[in-house]
Amino acid sequence: MLGDPKLESSPIPMDANFSYLELFLDFMLKYPAPTISDWPAVPAMLALADKWDTPVVSERVRNGLNHMTKRYPWEIFCFASHENNLELARKALENMGQDFKHNTMTLLDISAKDVLEPTVPYLVGLLCQLGTNREGYWNKKDHRMDVNWEKMAKEFSPRR
Repeated sequence: MLGDPKLESSPIPMDANFSYLELFLDFMLKYPAPTISDWPAVPAMLALADKWDTPVVSERVRNGLNHMTKRYPWEIFCFASHENNLELARKALENMGQDFKHNTMTLLDISAKDVLEPTVPYLVGLLCQLGTNREGYWNKKDHRMDVNWEKMAKEFSPRR
């Protein structure tokens, strides 16, 4: 049957761009697991792992997120909230000072978009911390107190 000269091959649709497909295969086959350098690849890898029922890829992607907390702390915090991963959420908060969009977050200026991204318990925990934990550093340039994210990370807990 497979040796039949009349058999024509046809491409199998993969619904993934080449770079994501290559990365996905690397997660399946390479040791140690590759590192992901950009955040959009994370949800793409997890979606492919779910679609193709490959929990090993999902697990390897999740295990590699700690190294991304410096570049994508807010995204990792929100992701950790959906995974109920307190350790990863704290690691992300610890590095939030390096996120130029979110490092000055206060109760008064958190955006509607940001409110919708984490789960409610993690959002409420973060808001409680922002409301009570303003022991930061005086920022002379901007005339405000900067958040002590390392302290917040240690004391953070989701609120139910």
